[in-house]
Amino acid sequence: MSLEKRFLEYLSFNTEAVKNSRTVPSSNGQIDFAMRLADELRLIGLVDVEFSNGVLYGRKKSDYEETKYSLGFITHLDTYPMGTTAPLECLVIDDYSSIKLRNASNKVYPSGILGALEGAQLHKKVVFSKGNTNLGADDKAGIAVVVTAVEKIIRNKINTFDIYFAFVSDEEIGEGASRLDYGKYKADYSFVMDGEALGEISISEMMHFSCFIKARGVYSFLSDASKIMVNSIELMNKFIGSIDDSKFQQNNDLGDVYIHFDSIQGDVSLSLLSCSILSSSKSVLDDNVEKLYSICADINSQYGDNRIRVVRPRYGKYNPYYKNDNDNIVKMLRCAIQENGIEPNDIRFKGVTDSTIIRSKNKNAITVGVGCGGFHSKYEWASITDMLTSVNILASLMSMTLDIKE
Repeated sequence: MSLEKRFLEYLSFNTEAVKNSRTVPSSNGQIDFAMRLADELRLIGLVDVEFSNGVLYGRKKSDYEETKYSLGFITHLDTYPMGTTAPLECLVIDDYSSIKLRNASNKVYPSGILGALEGAQLHKKVVFSKGNTNLGADDKAGIAVVVTAVEKIIRNKINTFDIYFAFVSDEEIGEGASRLDYGKYKADYSFVMDGEALGEISISEMMHFSCFIKARGVYSFLSDASKIMVNSIELMNKFIGSIDDSKFQQNNDLGDVYIHFDSIQGDVSLSLLSCSILSSSKSVLDDNVEKLYSICADINSQYGDNRIRVVRPRYGKYNPYYKNDNDNIVKMLRCAIQENGIEPNDIRFKGVTDSTIIRSKNKNAITVGVGCGGFHSKYEWASITDMLTSVNILASLMSMTLDIKE
């Protein structure tokens, strides 16, 4: 199957993660997609294909009697939660230009997105979503690239060491690689295909704290509201107003910390704000987390105990900062990228990926760009042209037999 056909078929599955779900995975669409993918992996020729605890596993057996090391490829089944219910409609532009996108799309793209597209995707084949939803390239583009690469390896009878595959669920709500069973996934070096631009290598990520801010009000008929009603929306407004504005500037290259509000909902009686803090310094992160509690305490001193508080949901937690410090995995990746005529680009990623979780287990992992952009928004796009190059990069990685010394 061609990469493009495979990718577009994957996009037809609605696999949005669901916050606060008590099921594993959090949505049935992820199970449906995993079952479809399991059949495909077996058909390609992978062994040990199994769906367990929200993770789909598979392995390509080594073609050598002696194995020097094993590789692993991680992707995630779920897509970013945007409340989508209608079937996804794709827009495929065979020869991209901003004029063609403007004429064919029913939405106005920000200049930053258009600039990235114009700079690297001009005259390439690019896929977008129609309407007000994300495309799902994060991470179905990564899955399509990985499956196409191993299919190419097996079809062309290219020798490899053991290669392990794990398609994890609910990465977008903080689970992802935390569900990995390392008795089933035994890779020495893992490549997380969840990055954006082609040739991008996420050398490090940031520490992350996620939580909800919960405000409880007291409703009263307005004519009787004096000294009775407490408006939860007012409490939430006071909380947001107490945060240092400079820490919201996520489009700037801040070196210390930034705060992200993901969603807000509620009414007079109850409001809920989804909040994240990211930093590459544990002490800075700790100070800002403490500030959240302090702001709530100050508001409670005015409106009554426990009117507003920090709530850490099941997936809300510190994600430890584990910078990649293994030169071998970076060397392998750079070699494969350059072998395919692309210049590697090391980036400091402002966020947390499955690589961070894997490295927290003292294992080697790094995040790789696939050929996409605009993640977590309705402006998300995927370049079929760049994804095809990514397939060749992964095929180069899979067939490497380097002498590696730890």
